[in-house]
Amino acid sequence: MSATASSVWRRLRRVLLSLPVLIVAGLFVFYVAFGYLAVGPLAEHYIPKLAQSQLDSRATVGKVAFDPLHLDLTVDQLQLSTPQGVPLAGFGKLFVDFAPVSLFRWAWTFRQIRIDQPQVNVAIAQGGAMNWDALVRALQRGPKPAKPSDTLPRVVIEQLQIAGGTLRYADANRPHPYATQLTPLNVQINDLSTLPKARGQYAISLVLPEQKATLRWKGYVGVNPLVSGGQAELTGLDLAAAARAVPNLSSTLQITSGTASIHAAYSAVQGQQGWLWAINDLGAQIQTLAAR
Repeated sequence: MSATASSVWRRLRRVLLSLPVLIVAGLFVFYVAFGYLAVGPLAEHYIPKLAQSQLDSRATVGKVAFDPLHLDLTVDQLQLSTPQGVPLAGFGKLFVDFAPVSLFRWAWTFRQIRIDQPQVNVAIAQGGAMNWDALVRALQRGPKPAKPSDTLPRVVIEQLQIAGGTLRYADANRPHPYATQLTPLNVQINDLSTLPKARGQYAISLVLPEQKATLRWKGYVGVNPLVSGGQAELTGLDLAAAARAVPNLSSTLQITSGTASIHAAYSAVQGQQGWLWAINDLGAQIQTLAAR
């Protein structure tokens, strides 16, 4: 090795073994090890405890994994229920991909947030009690901010996806108990942002199996200010099945057959005096309607 190369190596070695470099390297190794080895087990341990203490609910979680190098978080099989075990909500998988570009955009930026197979269950028992009552009361008695902020946090979600969702509703507090579910629910929103005047594009599809209908909804949405617009279409609605969802309707009118399709375009914006709505291109088609 030449004298010049030897001198360069000694200087480089001196820099690499200097105290500041060793501290930075040690902190990086600790961060990576903590992210891979500790974040998941800690989350799996504390999620049930926080649900019990803060939400008056029970929570179970399958696995939590955090990738400190790619800033990815994955949560598998999270289920939330009442203390008696009545289901409230849950999902099969949550994937959150945080973008380091947040440091330069001055906004919390997520490349992707995806929720697979989410489930929401609403059940009303005889007497009117709802399975969400205890959780709502727990949230209401939680700590209140000393001074509500009049500005929104700066958040950018480049892609938000909900895949294979299910909404279940059951009402036993009526003469004829009623239960239904809406599935699959699929939502995709691109470029959702709280930055001023930013707008994102969304597309929603929802199947109503009992009512044999499909809802398709697409358009744009903005958060700051609140604004939205787009087109919605409901096709193949079984009117007899839909009528069963209306309390006490069967005592005055019984729809025995019929299908309906409805479409409309809309725009909405929240102003100082409240919401301003505009609906146009409204149309409906009803076929083979029969009632008694």
